[in-house]
Amino acid sequence: VIENMSGFVCPECGTRSDVFGAGGGEEMASDMGVPFLGRIPIDPALVISGDAGGLGAYVSGDTAGAASFRAVVDGLTKILDRAKTDV
Repeated sequence: VIENMSGFVCPECGTRSDVFGAGGGEEMASDMGVPFLGRIPIDPALVISGDAGGLGAYVSGDTAGAASFRAVVDGLTKILDRAKTDV
């Protein structure tokens, strides 16, 4: 489970606001017995990168959103790598 739109990080000051609350994704993952991969905040830079056709520049950036995105991808990669060895 990935908690998408998990808060908003102000691009000007870096302050995080939990607009929609927080923790619902982690609670759902626990209830379902599946891994919780992380929280990705609302980030205008992610929208701009996606609209431009790629996420490479965004993911390699130095923002809280980019760090969250990388953590989710790293967690998913580890799960997929384990699944390959379990086959």
